[in-house]
Amino acid sequence: MRKKTVLPVPFVQQVNPKGGLAPFAEMILRHYGVESCQRDIFDKAKWGDADKEGITDAGIGLSLSDFGYKIVCWKNERPDAPQSWKDREQYYWPQYWRAVKVGALDVKKDADLFLIKEYIDKGVPVIAEVDNGKFSGKQTTWTQFILLIGHSNTHFTYHNPLENKGGKTITFEKFSQCWTETPFVNKSMRVIVKKGEII
Repeated sequence: MRKKTVLPVPFVQQVNPKGGLAPFAEMILRHYGVESCQRDIFDKAKWGDADKEGITDAGIGLSLSDFGYKIVCWKNERPDAPQSWKDREQYYWPQYWRAVKVGALDVKKDADLFLIKEYIDKGVPVIAEVDNGKFSGKQTTWTQFILLIGHSNTHFTYHNPLENKGGKTITFEKFSQCWTETPFVNKSMRVIVKKGEII
């Protein structure tokens, strides 16, 4: 019997090129019935100024904390990640310790496709970090996020806020190719849940 689950997650487009996880946080919070704005989330989560500003998991966790939520991240770091990726750590760790202290961030390892499906079945959308080159078919060496909101026996349904429409599909095979190994981290996923909730 074919099974299909698609969560009614509202789609929003990314308004800031450096917004990173902010539009995903907005979509997920709206799915949970919480009014939010990616601009406000980004402003509270960002590090740096002007040309050097950016956003991290920890910063998003601190921003989500205002709503009573936290971010849980699974990622297997690559020891051979480019230096440009490692340079960002100077901004990450101060936010990391603040987020952990207030219960706004958990970090885990070794995610898999079954875990993704399990969260979707529980009504929790999953943010997945994929290899942009493999995902788009373009010549890039970076990663991007997509929001997995559903699955069938053969594919995931996802929102990509860099596009003008959500609810697209990707086969498990292609998703695995894009997700299992990226230039920076492998098998990287995130969920947003209420603080204190056991994952």
